[in-house]
Amino acid sequence: MQYSQEYDERMPAVKFNNVSQSVSPYAKPFGWADALQLYMKSTYILQCLSEPQTDNGTDATQNGFTDYWYNTNLAKVKLEKIDSPAQTLMAGDGNDGTDATNARYTLNALPQSWRDTEKSPARRHLDTANYLFADGHVKSIKPKDIDNLPVAKSKSTFSVR
Repeated sequence: MQYSQEYDERMPAVKFNNVSQSVSPYAKPFGWADALQLYMKSTYILQCLSEPQTDNGTDATQNGFTDYWYNTNLAKVKLEKIDSPAQTLMAGDGNDGTDATNARYTLNALPQSWRDTEKSPARRHLDTANYLFADGHVKSIKPKDIDNLPVAKSKSTFSVR
């Protein structure tokens, strides 16, 4: 939300031009996750404590920088264009070991395999996952309650049933 307030009420982009090779010293962001670095005390917040750590969050271009995906369909969207921000997922638990989990890690639908597989990121926390909504609140939700369809008429997929 702080990022959006400083950037004309827009959500972060997925990727940025003029790439930095690392978070520190912070120059220009590589992706959405390190663009938010200025608003965090540490990039360790991008690591799920239940996920085996593969990186310490120092290089935004490398896999393991974050364990959370960002909703691709929200990239650069103005907050006023999100029809139902309290139902639209902005980010969530991810990193099943197959995705590129650098600072540009995004999804635009919850993978069916995550719904079906017991040890998937969507079931990491007592058969739930943690999700950040476009209005800023966070909630733990079961995969069966996540819908890949757009909320209202917006193009922002991921919603709560």
